[in-house]
Amino acid sequence: MIQPKNVLLVEDNIDDINLIQRAVKKSQLPINLEILRDGETAVNYFSKNSNEFVFPKFVILDLNLPKISGIEVLKFIRNEPMYKKLPIVIFSSSHEAKDIDKCYEYCANSYIVKPIDYDKFQETIISIAKYWFLFNE
Repeated sequence: MIQPKNVLLVEDNIDDINLIQRAVKKSQLPINLEILRDGETAVNYFSKNSNEFVFPKFVILDLNLPKISGIEVLKFIRNEPMYKKLPIVIFSSSHEAKDIDKCYEYCANSYIVKPIDYDKFQETIISIAKYWFLFNE
């Protein structure tokens, strides 16, 4: 049996969280989805220096978060040397060029706009999971 890997989801929208949880389950990949609901909690998560910290396989990060924005979370993570190579996928409803440019400026690995259609949303999450689990080296 393959050991489950942690994937960190930083998302405040409960509907999106539920859709992502369903898609992860449908993917049948060994994923343990850890959910953080705001930017401040995410920054605190990445500030831990304890044995309890589990390094995630990758991060799915929304931009429009309470307390601290997703861009600020991304910037914080990328300023921490131990997380320089951690894959971070921005999964946002924003189509704004300034948001996309800023995320790539702070070394996001991917920027994906959330589909509005339920089936496309689910397919997109499954594709993200498969890419980082099965195809990416």
